[in-house]
Amino acid sequence: GSDQQSAFGGQLQGCHVALDCGCLKARFLGDVEMNCHVVRQILLVSVITLMSFFSGAAWADSTIYTDAAAPAGGNGRSWETAFRHLQNAVAASSTAEKPVEIRIAQGLYKPDQGPGITAGDRTASFAMISGVALKGGYAGRGSSDPNARDIQNYATLLSGDLHGNDVAYEQVIATESKSHPTWTDNSHIVVQAYDVDSTAVLDGVVVTHAHSDDDLSGGLVISQGGPVIRQCTFSENIVYNGKSGAGITIYDQAHPILTDCVVTYNTAWEGMGGGSFTQDSHLTLVGCTLSHNRADIGGAIAGHNSDVTARHCRFSYNQAHITSRKQGGGAISQGVERVLRLEDCQFLMNRACHGGAIELGTGKVPGGPYMEGTAFLDHCLFAGNIGTLKGSVIWGEGRMVLAK
Repeated sequence: GSDQQSAFGGQLQGCHVALDCGCLKARFLGDVEMNCHVVRQILLVSVITLMSFFSGAAWADSTIYTDAAAPAGGNGRSWETAFRHLQNAVAASSTAEKPVEIRIAQGLYKPDQGPGITAGDRTASFAMISGVALKGGYAGRGSSDPNARDIQNYATLLSGDLHGNDVAYEQVIATESKSHPTWTDNSHIVVQAYDVDSTAVLDGVVVTHAHSDDDLSGGLVISQGGPVIRQCTFSENIVYNGKSGAGITIYDQAHPILTDCVVTYNTAWEGMGGGSFTQDSHLTLVGCTLSHNRADIGGAIAGHNSDVTARHCRFSYNQAHITSRKQGGGAISQGVERVLRLEDCQFLMNRACHGGAIELGTGKVPGGPYMEGTAFLDHCLFAGNIGTLKGSVIWGEGRMVLAK
């Protein structure tokens, strides 16, 4: 397309803009206090490790098998003797010589099932561990080839619906309610990754039905680490708090990489980042799809004091609250003094009060200097985004560099 003149004083060269209108203004995202679950998760992992130690010798094999259809009493050393509960496999991997691969068959797995865990414990979660790959989507025992892997046809669900009584996500959202009685006993966090490196891998699973009003909760919570997340789906998670992302929460110098993931139908009521909230960290997404997520600020992603990088990603039908003059960033709300990098991304039919596609924050901390966000956009497409008050494409006064 032809060059487009922007309110930032530069040229939008090669970035296509269709069906969008509005002007570019700015606002400042305030600080977000933090409170975390680290202590209780350390205690949980310690209990699991002790249970594994007293149940037998340290694990010697490099592959551990888990199948929700397996009978009780398995040792995890083959599909025929697979563990029934994923927490047993995580416990075994904690004492094993690394690297370890946990193969998880199709089926439903809940974090309150396993050694040393009380049924119905909302604080229980699956722990990612450095040197351990959690891989879902296997056919499992009873199949002609139990090692056959297809993450669509052999879906592996990690669910926070501990009692199996949740009404449908759509029913909760349709009532415009923060919660529903059947969801109030769900897991605060389904999967956690605290202080792990890139050898901690989550691959080919669906993370769903987390529900919490606690700080820093959600489907997956990452702190102080750089795990690798591949081919995972984060769907139908709900939080109602200003300090959590419903699908994924990332904080405290974490730097995860998400590749070929789907983040969809997550809601953060009165919060930031329906798909993902990032605090003091760096989120990288490659080949991901983020759609139909909702929040007050940043329908798909809210980056607060964080860098966000997205390459070859699609953002569609995400929504930030459209009735308040204070909310913005239908797809992305990027805070001050950090960098948003977008390469070959599509923004389609996102909606917000300010910044239908993107809100780029600016502001001044009391007693401090004026700060701006910075965005680099390369080969991006914007179409059908709506800013009900200002900036259907982008709203903000930060620094932007747009190329091709």
